[in-house]
Order: sequence, then structure tokens, then C-alpha cells
Amino acid sequence: MFLLLLIEYLVRTCELLIFPFFVGFLLLFLQTKYPKVPLPVEEANPLPSEVIPITSQIAGHRPSKYFIPTFLRHPKSPVIYKWVQNNANGLRELRFFQMAFANDAPEFFKSVRMFIPTYFGTFYSKDEQRLYIGMNDLLAPFKRPNVCDIKIGTVSYHPDASLEKRLYEEQKYPWRKSTGLLFCGIQVYDEELDTFFVSRKHFGLTLDFERSYSVGLKIFLGCEPRRRARLAQAFLPILNNLLNWFKETGHAHFRFCRSSVLLIYDALPTGPVEHVDVKLIDFAHWFEVSPMSSIFEPGYQLTSGFIYGLSRLISMMHRIIDDSLFDPKPSAAPNLPQILFNKKT
Repeated sequence: MFLLLLIEYLVRTCELLIFPFFVGFLLLFLQTKYPKVPLPVEEANPLPSEVIPITSQIAGHRPSKYFIPTFLRHPKSPVIYKWVQNNANGLRELRFFQMAFANDAPEFFKSVRMFIPTYFGTFYSKDEQRLYIGMNDLLAPFKRPNVCDIKIGTVSYHPDASLEKRLYEEQKYPWRKSTGLLFCGIQVYDEELDTFFVSRKHFGLTLDFERSYSVGLKIFLGCEPRRRARLAQAFLPILNNLLNWFKETGHAHFRFCRSSVLLIYDALPTGPVEHVDVKLIDFAHWFEVSPMSSIFEPGYQLTSGFIYGLSRLISMMHRIIDDSLFDPKPSAAPNLPQILFNKKT
């Protein structure tokens, strides 16, 4: 017994001694890899004091016990606040929204507004010294929102990325070039249990194209084939509009890298017409197209990959409709906790 107590004392002592050094080393590493950049806080609005953290996200930089929540929300208004990371990526996304919603924005930037969240300006917390992007809460119009975050594209790195970075990204999800998309997160409502389930963080990395359809899209759209088909028919016009816009206008001005399409619908149907929404999100890695660019430019892979991935998602929606004609019977409801899903907290 004495020996066990002694061991426990030594372990706790070592934790107290080692942990500060570990944290210091981690902070130094992060500051070296992601150097801080000055953020434009002077013109920001004060962050409302009533905001609360969104503790459960379906994808992206999920908050943990020790790190900063990425999103805050206002309990009395349909506004969310996204934390601007104090590095080049955070500034790049902020710049995208500011340019898109500027009063003197060029027409091509104005044309992207219909496909992205509405920008309400920047907000600054003096107490925490953090800057936030204010945007409309895309889930607010939905009573029981089912949500799916799908990264679009065959390439997930910039043209100037190191060989090490390229190899890492390609090995992380080896089907990216063939699928053109990656299911990053899904939130689905279980009516029987009256609760939401959220996919585990890396579940999409296990899905090739066929499993992206069967485990990703079909589970997101539910187990009733006729309703799946109605939802697909509702999503298709918006997805086609996004694809046509990018082919006609967007490709000449934007390179989207690691951006996502967010699909939303109400889990409980409210009428014969399905209530759905589609938005393009995540712009931490976008960049403008050079006036001298061509199809031979390395960055063109981002454009062709975005078109390919969006087209593949559209083909999946058509397949949902076709499958409902051949197999109209409802499938058994999946046991969500056993297929890479966690109950939402």
C-alpha cells in the first residue's frame, strides 16, 4: 500500500513538473508553424456579452477541454460568431468575407454572396482579445436541422505546398482524387430517442466513393427512400446553380481549397415541399486567380477538382432518386452509435 501511494505521488509530481514544459513546447511549435499576424481589431464591433459557445460541431476545428471554441452563438438572435485564428489562415477567411460584402465589391464577388453565409462584420472581445466574424446562423430557420459538411475537391493543398505536405494530405485520404469529395461531418436527428447524433471526427476518412454514398449520403438523408428522393430533388437545383455559377464566373476569380458544401434540411417534414439549404463554407485556404493563370498553372487543379467533386455530389443525388424507384421500401433505421456516430452533447 505504501509503495502504491509513493508511486502515485511520484507520478503526480512528474505531471506537475513536466506539463508546463510540454505546454510551453507545444505553444512554441504552434507559433513557429502558424506565426501570428496582426488582426484588424480597430474597426470591429464589441462582441455581445450574451454569447455562449457552441460546444458541438459536426466538422472543422472542434473545441476541446483545453482549446478555444471556434463558434459562439447569440441565444436571442440568429447570429453566430466564428473565431478568427491569429494567423494567415484566419486573416485569409476574414478577407474573403470582407471583399465579398464590401459596398464597392466587384460584380464577381457580389455574385458569390448567394452561396455563402451572410457577413455581419467583425466583433472583438477585449477581455479575451479575440476577433470574430459575425454571420447568419444557417441552422436557425430549421426546427430539427440535419446537417452534412462535405469538403469539395480532388486537391487539399496549395500549389506551393512542400512535397511533405502533399504526401501527407494524399495519404490522409487516399480516395480524394477519385471521389472528389470528403464527408467531414454529419448531424442527424433520431426521432425515437428525441436526440441528435453527430459523426465522429475522422469517420469520413474511412469512406471510399461507394461508402460515401451508402454510409454518408444515404444515412444523412434518412431511411425512407421516397423522402430521400424528395430531399435530393430539393437539393439538386441549388447544387446545380452553384456548379453553373462556378463554371461561368467563379472559376475565373476563385481557387477554393478545402472549402465545404454544407447541406441542411429539417429532420421532421413540415409540409409537401422540403425545406433545404446549401451553402459554401470554410475559406481559410482560398486565393484569387492570377490574371495570367491558365489550365497549365498548378493551381488549376483546385478549379478542375472543385468542378469534379461538385459534379460527383450531384450524381449522388441523382442516384438517390433512381434508387428510390427500384427500391421504394424503407430500409431499417441504422444503429447510429455503432456506425461512427456519437450522441450530441
